[in-house]
Amino acid sequence: MTSPWGYTRRLSSRNLISSLFIVTLIVSILLSPSLFALRTVEAGERPNSHAIFNITYSTTRYRYTPELKTGEIEIELYEKRAPITTANFIKLAESGFYDGTMYHRVIDDFVIQGGDPNTKDNENQLDWLDDGEGGSGETIPLEIHPELTHVDGAVGMAREFGNPDSAESQFYICDGPQHRLDDNEENNANRTYAAIDENGYAVFAITVRGIEVVRDIATVWTTTDLEQETEDPLPTIAAHINDHPMFDVLVNNVTVVHYKAKEDDKGITAGQAALLGAGIFVMAGIIMIVLINQGRMKEVEARLPDPIRKRIKP
Repeated sequence: MTSPWGYTRRLSSRNLISSLFIVTLIVSILLSPSLFALRTVEAGERPNSHAIFNITYSTTRYRYTPELKTGEIEIELYEKRAPITTANFIKLAESGFYDGTMYHRVIDDFVIQGGDPNTKDNENQLDWLDDGEGGSGETIPLEIHPELTHVDGAVGMAREFGNPDSAESQFYICDGPQHRLDDNEENNANRTYAAIDENGYAVFAITVRGIEVVRDIATVWTTTDLEQETEDPLPTIAAHINDHPMFDVLVNNVTVVHYKAKEDDKGITAGQAALLGAGIFVMAGIIMIVLINQGRMKEVEARLPDPIRKRIKP
């Protein structure tokens, strides 16, 4: 037969355990809003890198001394869907390859094109003759992803006509959507633009800030504008070069910004969130069982003789 004093010991220990669980429950409730507010991410996920162009240019026309402007264009690099092309661009940008180059081909409502190291020596118009012919000296294969198309602000790789694997360093930014540059069956069957071949062109980034700078640069005064606006034959080398800015569109520098994987930030992985939630629910279940048992013990206590019940009262 169990001694009545055993009830006293069991009730005291159960009260202690239940008190600890109640305190834990209260703490969990207080912390749960901040726990569930944490951002859940896929393990290993990392945001795309960005590149920021700092550019000096002028929209001045008919003057020998241009009024200079400075602007920035920020692009997001599609590293997962165009890994070869973005890796090539990042390597060149981080080495300073693009610093000091010019946008040498500008066509309003089409593209602004740059990335040619030959433009770094443009001290006079004679130096324009080889603009558009240079590169890094290392070619990359044509990397087309069906989800990356020539939307407004898209950034693609320039290359030799008819040679899909000839891209090196030159790139362009779309001024408005240019889906005729995409590689698809409809475009391949209905090419109407002589300078676009059937292979299409590779998009590897998108403009996320500074599209107004792209628009502004697309309107700069070019050799084509000058030729159309002048009745007499041009007395300069500009007469032999199409779409070249009359005043430099200078890339002062390109800064590549890398981001850490999101799980290294303030977020938690989906697995961690699941374990956290499961732990809270298990703890709540245990507390409920303890509370139920505590209620049953009170019923037992009520049935005890008065002398014994007085001894187990706190």
